[in-house]
Amino acid sequence: MKYIIFTDLDGTLLDHDSYSFKEAKEALRLLQHKGIALVINTSKTKGEVLCLREELENSNAFIVENGAGVFFPKSVHHPRLEDFGDFHALVLGIKRQEILKITDPLQEKFGFTRFSDMSLVEVATVTGLSLEDARNAKQRDFTEPFILEDRTKLPQLETELPETIAITEGGRFFHFISKAQDKGKALLETQKIYEDLSQEKCISVALGDGKNDHSMLEVANKAVLIPKPDGSYENLDIKDAIHAPFPGPKGWNEVIKRLIE
Repeated sequence: MKYIIFTDLDGTLLDHDSYSFKEAKEALRLLQHKGIALVINTSKTKGEVLCLREELENSNAFIVENGAGVFFPKSVHHPRLEDFGDFHALVLGIKRQEILKITDPLQEKFGFTRFSDMSLVEVATVTGLSLEDARNAKQRDFTEPFILEDRTKLPQLETELPETIAITEGGRFFHFISKAQDKGKALLETQKIYEDLSQEKCISVALGDGKNDHSMLEVANKAVLIPKPDGSYENLDIKDAIHAPFPGPKGWNEVIKRLIE
């Protein structure tokens, strides 16, 4: 059976500090040589992923904003996909403007700051991104990252949200998302479409390092947990998970080579 590789970005394929994937290039070349699909599954936006896909020379499907949308090239046709600009897409989340409308009345009480509340320079500062990359991060379709200065308020904030909205925690930020979406559901839906198109079963491998990767790692056929920069692992309790030996792209590289060589 064919493999499909699903990967988180920050702290996983990309270095936590430099955002570089240099140390994973050997495994990336191996995937290309073997014709194995590499599907990005990230909290990042479509604009952010498009820039990275060019650098990776990747033309596969990609999942954005914590499972809110799956984008396929226009050349891919499937009954579940709809037109979405330059792509065909499977939409699993709700629109960002609806999330902003729902969370507006809660902002003063809980003191959170959303990306939409920040200037371009402020987003660049808190993320460490360039201004161009920060612009892509602000141009969202489905979800909203935010900073919550007082984490003790998180449980009460979650109880005051409507049933349609949830909060997930990424490497640097919290995110308001639709309860109908998560990285795991997006992985399963994407895997099914790939299997429909190829008419054969696939083995999914998921690589991640944080709490918001839990659902993706839990449903994958093979789960790979990448350690944090200090060498510790997120306590996700994933059965039979493979623990990468190094943080970031170096660990990613070692595990992928071990699995597919």
